[in-house]
Amino acid sequence: MKIKFYNSNRKKSSVCVLCAGALIMIYGAVMHVRAGFGLSVLAVYLLGAAAICAGLYIDLIIKRKRIVVTLLAAAAVFVCGIA
Repeated sequence: MKIKFYNSNRKKSSVCVLCAGALIMIYGAVMHVRAGFGLSVLAVYLLGAAAICAGLYIDLIIKRKRIVVTLLAAAAVFVCGIA
């Protein structure tokens, strides 16, 4: 009898990514209050939102690695273009 722990690890990683996204959003709110709203605060909010989405859709991300890598590369080019 084999016991599969893969789903358990996936759930744990999903919770960790969701918590990280929530902490990033809180950090963005603190930056917003202390420094005002700007492009850097917007980038932090977008990063937090992306982390939360990644935590919610982690099963899809694991199954479709090529699409995710392409989207991340496009996002990196976009961010480099802004900065």
